[in-house]
Amino acid sequence: MSSTLLLVSLLAEVAVTVAVSAPWDVAVFSCPPRIPAPLQRHGQYGCPAVLDDRRAAAVGPGRWSPWTYAPVCANASDGRQQYCAYTNSRHGIHGMSVVTTPEAAAGGLDVLDEIMPQIRGGGDGGGDAAYEIADIPGKGKGVRATRRIAPYEAFMTSPEAQDPIENVLRSNAFHAVLADQRHMALFPDLARINHACMPNAFPRFPPHSLAATVAASKEILPGEEITISYITLGETRERRQTGLQRWSFTCACPLCAADADAVAASDRRRRRIAQLRDHDLTVATLRSNGTDPDTVHGFIHELAELVQQEELFPLYSEPYEHLARLNWMQGQRDQAAVYAQASLDLLATQGYINEAQRKRVGVMLRAFAEEERK
Repeated sequence: MSSTLLLVSLLAEVAVTVAVSAPWDVAVFSCPPRIPAPLQRHGQYGCPAVLDDRRAAAVGPGRWSPWTYAPVCANASDGRQQYCAYTNSRHGIHGMSVVTTPEAAAGGLDVLDEIMPQIRGGGDGGGDAAYEIADIPGKGKGVRATRRIAPYEAFMTSPEAQDPIENVLRSNAFHAVLADQRHMALFPDLARINHACMPNAFPRFPPHSLAATVAASKEILPGEEITISYITLGETRERRQTGLQRWSFTCACPLCAADADAVAASDRRRRRIAQLRDHDLTVATLRSNGTDPDTVHGFIHELAELVQQEELFPLYSEPYEHLARLNWMQGQRDQAAVYAQASLDLLATQGYINEAQRKRVGVMLRAFAEEERK
């Protein structure tokens, strides 16, 4: 009974306060309404306190929330900016540490409210683990599949971790945004995945998040090494080797190690893909140039075939979009909608857009109409 009365009392206080000022309308660095602590979420309701080591010592552990340890701080070499290490040991699976400015730490509290993806076999010791860290001949440590992984299945989720050695970070880190500021993010399991120029997996970084997921780009069988690309997909062999110099290794993946004829054929296909993608296929341009629809149709089908041959999975949806645009130009609105939806469905399946965006076929068609009026 007493707990019920307490909850009613807390909710009454919330109702009165929210009526004055809705917390989601409050600026990041202003103090939102005084919501009772048991009902707070870190980012939406918590007043973001700018906390460094001196303030942490002054206010005591009870005021460090959501951080579970006092920050450890140091000044930059020029003395202008202070950076601190913040830790929340209860975030995600393994906890999280962030090295950033006190202001960015205060302004990025909303990332602690994200629900970490529940991924089947995420490598957290579950009985159906999808992968393991293993010795890979000629590469040192790597990641190997322990069961079949379906195309586009997300099989790894990795909260960020902090590594004190900056050159390790620079070699293994990805970019992340916290409080609208760019940061380096180190994901421990993800950092173990080796490179391949025609990989079987790819990382996904949800916006405004401190986690990454890894998904299969095609079927991965048990015992097969899991690989991602460290560089932009679709480059020729020479450009790939140049781009990989920052990691100080010469790629010997199956694509790079193929015989000279196979490498040359792949390079030709990749250069042709770049040429086809350089074509301006907007509705207005197609009309103004008097481009023959059959010619454009041929370009689109050639592009679709080449990206499949080179396994450039981020481009798989493009031919559908081009076919939608071509049908719109020809006045075939229903068929344009079919191809537009196919493009969005594939992007959603791959995890590049969310389910709400999958349903926005009308937005794509309106974009075609805007192109037509230009």
